[in-house]
Amino acid sequence: MHPFLRVFLASSFVVIPAQALITGPYASDANTVHLFHLDEATGASASVNAVPGAAGLISFNGAAAAASTTAAQPTLTTVLGATGAADFGNAANLANITHGLGLDRNGSGGFQPGNSTTVASADSFQHLDLDGADGSFTLEALINIPDLSAKREIISTDSSLNNRCFQFYTDADGTLKFNFIGGSGATAVATIPTTGDHAFAANQWFHVAYVFNGSTSTFYWTRLVSTSYQANALTTTGTETMMTTYSGPLVIGNEGRNESAEGLRGLIDEVRVSNVARGAGQFLFATDGSADADGDGLPDSWEITHFGNLTAQKGSGDPDGDFANNLQEFSASTLPAGPLSFPDTDTDLMNDGWEIFYFTNLSHTGTADSDGDGSTDKQEHDANSNPINPLWSATTAMLAHRWNFNGTLADSSGGVTAWIQDPDSNSAVGGAATLSATDVLLGGGANATSAYIKLGNGGLLAGRKTPVTVELWATLVTPLNWGRIFDFGSGSTEYLFMSWTRGTVTTQDRVEWKDAATIGTNDTVAPYTSGTPFHIVMTIAPRTGAAGSTRVTWF
Repeated sequence: MHPFLRVFLASSFVVIPAQALITGPYASDANTVHLFHLDEATGASASVNAVPGAAGLISFNGAAAAASTTAAQPTLTTVLGATGAADFGNAANLANITHGLGLDRNGSGGFQPGNSTTVASADSFQHLDLDGADGSFTLEALINIPDLSAKREIISTDSSLNNRCFQFYTDADGTLKFNFIGGSGATAVATIPTTGDHAFAANQWFHVAYVFNGSTSTFYWTRLVSTSYQANALTTTGTETMMTTYSGPLVIGNEGRNESAEGLRGLIDEVRVSNVARGAGQFLFATDGSADADGDGLPDSWEITHFGNLTAQKGSGDPDGDFANNLQEFSASTLPAGPLSFPDTDTDLMNDGWEIFYFTNLSHTGTADSDGDGSTDKQEHDANSNPINPLWSATTAMLAHRWNFNGTLADSSGGVTAWIQDPDSNSAVGGAATLSATDVLLGGGANATSAYIKLGNGGLLAGRKTPVTVELWATLVTPLNWGRIFDFGSGSTEYLFMSWTRGTVTTQDRVEWKDAATIGTNDTVAPYTSGTPFHIVMTIAPRTGAAGSTRVTWF
């Protein structure tokens, strides 16, 4: 269970400024719910949805509220056919405060926003139809407006219903806002820039987006110019509570509530709704595919697409822990953040990164048993065991460390001697530790003053990409505040622990892993009976959980 170290040598390089590109119009992908290019000619009243089989838009006049739940609003032929941004074809001109584009959800040929406070209209749908499985979604459009002195709807599902849905708009105070009116959260707000590269300018095109990742909100406001290489995120406050079963009609550039009187009063184009939280590098902006401003061997556009910026990763990084570094993943067109997507250029069904890590080349086909342990290289690959260590096969784990604490702190297998650590070097303050012929008794107490057993420096689990089993016998003597059974990692951003209790409540316990996110599970074993020895086992198996995640199991 030793951590490993890899050293990468790099030659000097010359930094070349990245060249930005505008990459639209969009093509529909697997996460696109609605996509409207709004390229119809002058005189058209309907706009097609670029998502195959999805409903289109109807230009409508909402000067008066709909006459009934099924009544269609008057259709317009003056909205579509306006001049759009360069390379984006036509656009919609919603110059009138009562004009909008409504989704013809039921395919009737008209837009039916409804007028009831309790019965959903014919073109309404539940908000969950826009969400991903985790509740995330993205709303975006190109807009061209004359000023920031009035409320201007961009995308809305608000309606006359008592259970009202959302509005996404610019407001008279110079902000972007997202308000799920029927929810209980705080309106999400961001100030539109008035200085800098993305400062508002009248009658110019800007890309605007609202992103919800299932828990937090982010707004983007980006000038549509070729010098923008990724979307410009704004400081965002407030997060709405999404009421996924509430219904409403989708309206572009206005609302479907009573009289539609919060129109955009400007131009709108390239409207996209997605059921994922799009990142800054997943909008209309990118760098020239050949540019590599940070000199790490990875094209800037590829880094932005997969990591959101140029600083998160280098060519030598392996963020998904699948043994293939980012350079290998880029060269093979595999996913650098997808543990189940890896390069296999020799088509032997083994990860090239894994082969190079263990064998330094791709000469092995998988049929040999390189370490003579009874498992072929391919079997070791699939089991994530070590193909060059005869003590570790696809079916037999290798004992890496063993401390029996029978009068000694020595490691009889791995040679890493443990020691008793007293944080304040004062045995009279806090819990002390006593090594006997059969065990170590830890007095426990505040973590700043109480002794514990330290199993070597550097962390036993640091840098691991292969399975680990932690096994021990432990006895709870006296329940103390968040008393640990074990705790790997001493920082605040990465650790793994198992506790006897949560606080001092003996019927509550916790297992928690903090890495890119904090994942914890409560009350799976408690209560632990004081004075009773427990055999405790935890297994950590990379790439065996959902979507290639690490699965942690305890017994």
